[in-house]
Amino acid sequence: MIKYIKNTIIGGVLFLIPIMLLVIIVIKFISFLILLAKPLEKLIPLDSIGGIAVANILVVLLLVIICFLAGILSTGKIMTKIQNGIENKILKKLPAYPIIKGFMDGISTTKKASENFIPVLVSFDDSEQLCFEIEETSNNKVVVYVPGAPSPWSGTVLYIDKSRIKRLNISINEAVGNIQGLGLGSQNLIK
Repeated sequence: MIKYIKNTIIGGVLFLIPIMLLVIIVIKFISFLILLAKPLEKLIPLDSIGGIAVANILVVLLLVIICFLAGILSTGKIMTKIQNGIENKILKKLPAYPIIKGFMDGISTTKKASENFIPVLVSFDDSEQLCFEIEETSNNKVVVYVPGAPSPWSGTVLYIDKSRIKRLNISINEAVGNIQGLGLGSQNLIK
């Protein structure tokens, strides 16, 4: 029971941290844009409701333009190299990062995620468990992440003989939903 509570709290923290960081960044960014808009105060009277509405529209428009430009910049070779460097040198050292990245990549259904986080059914002595194949080793073993239920954010890594692995034709989202639902609806996923 204590382990469940601890894992649930950790899962909640890992879920909330990116959201809180995003909220803080957006609040700071909007404050910065309002500061930039101060010189426009002479042109737009901010003491009226219409002036405030115009200023807010300009701030949102500027925010959209900056996000668009950042999106263009992020697809460039230099930014991709920087992102990969940060991920490989910093983020991958965080214990839960590979798991979270695998699930998040699964949400965006990238080809890389489907290659690196494959839902599988692992056969044990007289039972089977829904897991995620991470990679195959050269000695006919498969690296498998065994998620906990109902929180897939904590689990175990096992090295299983390839003959005990059955790949499932389901998405990462379906697998995670099944784990969080304590197996409810498995007849539709595991065939």
